[in-house]
Amino acid sequence: MKYKNKKFIAIALVAVNLFLFSAAAYLYFKTQEKTASVLTARAEISRIDNSITAAKSIERLLKDMADEKDKIDSIFLNKENIIEFIKELENLASESGVLLELSSANVPEFKFKLFGEFGDIFRYLEILEKISYRIIFEQADIQVFGVANKKNQWRADITLSLASFLDDYEKN
Repeated sequence: MKYKNKKFIAIALVAVNLFLFSAAAYLYFKTQEKTASVLTARAEISRIDNSITAAKSIERLLKDMADEKDKIDSIFLNKENIIEFIKELENLASESGVLLELSSANVPEFKFKLFGEFGDIFRYLEILEKISYRIIFEQADIQVFGVANKKNQWRADITLSLASFLDDYEKN
């Protein structure tokens, strides 16, 4: 009987060892599968993170470019915003204390007359030179027009061209 017990114990130990070895192998392979899944997920997360970083960088670049484009667009005039330029001419005249009479607006050339005191007309022309649009004075003829309130009244015949006019440019 002793021999049978030892044989039974030996077989039981072998069976338990086989079971433990099988369980360990099963757990090892399952762990390897999960590790591979985790590594794949980490690689995907890293790729997505890089994509997000690149997208944010592109977004900042586009915003910076949009700001620069707006600055450039503000310098140029086209058919759509020529009325704004004429209104700016009129506003400057009002601020300078002169009367503006637009004779012709054959874009990009403008002819107009200014009436007022010499200092006011001169100030208007100085301010006009400093506006954001590139203009070229083709003609500026200033002469005494009459007398009002014991002061000489002057008239200036001005012809200017818009060098920053783009005939077929569309702002997008």
